[in-house]
Amino acid sequence: MPTRDHRLAGRSKNYRYSTNLPVAIDADTRMVITTGKPKPGNRNDCTVHRDSGIADTPAGQPVMADGGHLGNPK
Repeated sequence: MPTRDHRLAGRSKNYRYSTNLPVAIDADTRMVITTGKPKPGNRNDCTVHRDSGIADTPAGQPVMADGGHLGNPK
């Protein structure tokens, strides 16, 4: 997500600043369950998933994720 707060954001190859913010939602109700801690947008998705704290929240629940999380052990 683009962001103007450059203290938190990371500069990418196209010189734009962005933030990677993981979000967990309930697929049935489409309600947000939790969000992880935002990380600079130039970080790998698996690294952000592990370091943001969101990996522990939906424990025991089925998780759908994009291809960036295929290598994630949890």
